[in-house]
Amino acid sequence: MSAACPIFGFTLRCTLRSALDETDEATLTDAFLRFAASRGLVSSGGFSGTRWSMTVHSDAGQATDADRLGVEQWVQSRPEIAVATVSPLVDLDS
Repeated sequence: MSAACPIFGFTLRCTLRSALDETDEATLTDAFLRFAASRGLVSSGGFSGTRWSMTVHSDAGQATDADRLGVEQWVQSRPEIAVATVSPLVDLDS
């Protein structure tokens, strides 16, 4: 019997310039999900005041450093986001 394949992914942690209302939270989340889907990525997460975090991995299981860089570039283009941190790739199943 062999071990399960790792699911490589990363976390995105953002601090927003100000708290968003539900409509603006949904708008930001939907925009990110569309961007992620265009790269074959899936994600989950949510908001807590001015903090927004998402866990991201590939639909096929393996996100790449190119995916991480793409997410970094995407968040830099968003005026709602003051600071963003994208973690290194990690095995999300461990």
